[in-house]
Amino acid sequence: MNGKFKDFIKTPKGKLICSLCVLGVTWFILILNFSGGLKDMVPSADKIRNAERDLKRKRIAYESAMEEKKKADEVKELYYAIVRNSWQETKHGMVENTLRQMVSDAAKAQSLKLASLGSVKTSRINNDFYFAEIDVTFQAPYPDTLKYMAAIQKLSPKLSWKRFDLRPDYRSLRQMNANASSIAGMVAKNSGENIESTITVNFSGTLRVIGFDGSSQILKSAEAKK
Repeated sequence: MNGKFKDFIKTPKGKLICSLCVLGVTWFILILNFSGGLKDMVPSADKIRNAERDLKRKRIAYESAMEEKKKADEVKELYYAIVRNSWQETKHGMVENTLRQMVSDAAKAQSLKLASLGSVKTSRINNDFYFAEIDVTFQAPYPDTLKYMAAIQKLSPKLSWKRFDLRPDYRSLRQMNANASSIAGMVAKNSGENIESTITVNFSGTLRVIGFDGSSQILKSAEAKK
């Protein structure tokens, strides 16, 4: 048997197997040396408890980090939504001219005559955004005023009223009261006609739109998030 083994280890295959065995024993000795011995290779109850506590702390830290990331992503998406819905001169034209024309055209579409339409004023919000505002005044029947305000809400990019003041015209109120107390007014009311539609209101307000003139890279990222 010994003779066969000696003959075997002289062969290339035998030499390879012996070399692997020696290498394995060497690695096993190194692992024992650096791990502190066999007793340290098998975790104790204390080590298991410590590992579980450490794992729990890391899981809590991970969940907290994921929650923070979720909030950051929501803020980023809100930011991109504002960018997408803002006035962009490359898409909508020069705000000083085009915004004024849009507001005027909306009034013409409703057959409403504006008493005055101010110039567009801009103010910075930060490095990326600005406000563009325009003052509007007119006098019109109450239903026509509501129709005009509804038409403004349909414009794109979306406009909002920074402020508006709507007051009844006292001359139209006196006329309405006179009509209501007259025979013709009572007949009209009995036939279902709405006398209140004759009320004229004095309207003044300021329209506002958010504009974006920041980095083109931000704009590309916002468009990509649609």
